Amino acid sequence: MTFFLGNRQNELTIEIAYHDPAEIDERLKGSRLVPIRLSATNVSQQPVALNYADFRLNLNGNQTLTSVDPRVVADEIERMNGRFPQLMDFLRSQSSTFHRTELEKQRLPDGRIGPGRKKEGFVFFMRPAIANAKPFNGVMWLETNRYSPQALETKAISVFTAPKPTTVEWIRQTWRTIVSGEPPYRKSYAVIIGIGKYKYLPALWSPSLDVQKMRDFLQGQGFDEIWVVEDDDVTLDTFQSPQKYFKTKIQPDDRFLFYYSGHGLTVTEAGRRKGYLPLVNEVKNGRANSVSMDSVVAWLKQSSAKQLLGIMDACFSGLAVAGSERRVDQVLNASAIMEPARYLLMAGTENQESIASEKWKGSLFTEMLIRGVRTARFEDRRDEKIIAINTLYGWVRTAVNAEASKLNGKLTPLLKDLANVSKGEFTFLRP
Repeated sequence: MTFFLGNRQNELTIEIAYHDPAEIDERLKGSRLVPIRLSATNVSQQPVALNYADFRLNLNGNQTLTSVDPRVVADEIERMNGRFPQLMDFLRSQSSTFHRTELEKQRLPDGRIGPGRKKEGFVFFMRPAIANAKPFNGVMWLETNRYSPQALETKAISVFTAPKPTTVEWIRQTWRTIVSGEPPYRKSYAVIIGIGKYKYLPALWSPSLDVQKMRDFLQGQGFDEIWVVEDDDVTLDTFQSPQKYFKTKIQPDDRFLFYYSGHGLTVTEAGRRKGYLPLVNEVKNGRANSVSMDSVVAWLKQSSAKQLLGIMDACFSGLAVAGSERRVDQVLNASAIMEPARYLLMAGTENQESIASEKWKGSLFTEMLIRGVRTARFEDRRDEKIIAINTLYGWVRTAVNAEASKLNGKLTPLLKDLANVSKGEFTFLRP
């Protein structure tokens, strides 16, 4: 995968190839070796320092590995060769890199990278030799001394990075044209979670389509990094890991979007109805393998992002947060799009079930949300390029209500303010 390091993606372009530790566990039969091949290109106008020891690897969101001397790798290979002779055959089939005499030569060299220059090599990590260590949950990210962490794509989590340069320039040009300045956010991050193939609950066909549509939509909006987790991989670990990761990653001038598509359930506890998002292994009438909507809202409220939007496309999603809905007729000053904003947009009320149909190629709510940004015409407003969430919400609520009634159903989206009184707007751009 390829990603950028630097405050405005203007220092290093990083390309990596690595072995997923879960795959290593299976194919190397217990080896603790985690080799990552890394190529770093300096795209800035100044020399950039990058050393082998700068890198750390976080596994599971709670175990940080430091890069190890190649001699340690050689010792591990010898140890494993004695236990599993097929290990050396496997390593040799991958590359001559893993021969004892080649390890030192192939590690990432230390020193500065000149403008327009690059360097490449392996960074070796070693998992600790601890009996009964916690299995790898599919979440890993690189950490460095100078830069914010960077998630790596695995079998469990898809990570989409590096928006096209043309998209980035389109975003900046749009803002300059309309408000004579730069966007109010520095970088944009998103977590997309969808579950349709439950182990014990009725299957849903629409989340896979909804996730794909939302991912494509956010990529088109120029989001810098998007996590996508689906179906079997949506466990408690993988639900909580992005919370840990983005707590460090997100800066106060960034924006963040969380999207969920799947079942929602309601439970009465201590006389109060509460909403839950069941994970892939939840059982009927259970909640041990579910995440409460309350906890999701609490996580979102803790985010340091300047602009934040949570989206829940699930049954009974209106239970996520109490309070009155946002007034759609509120008149906002143009300056509001530059101010902090924290909102939660839900598919329906606490008593309503989400609706999906082939007509919309998935969920009605998700389809109208995306369609609203792309093509909606708003009453008493010009054809705007910057779409504020309050304006969008008014159109989405009306459109969803109208479409649901055609199927003799009822669905009323809700928008609620997580900051009680947000001064600003979460914004999208019209292509």
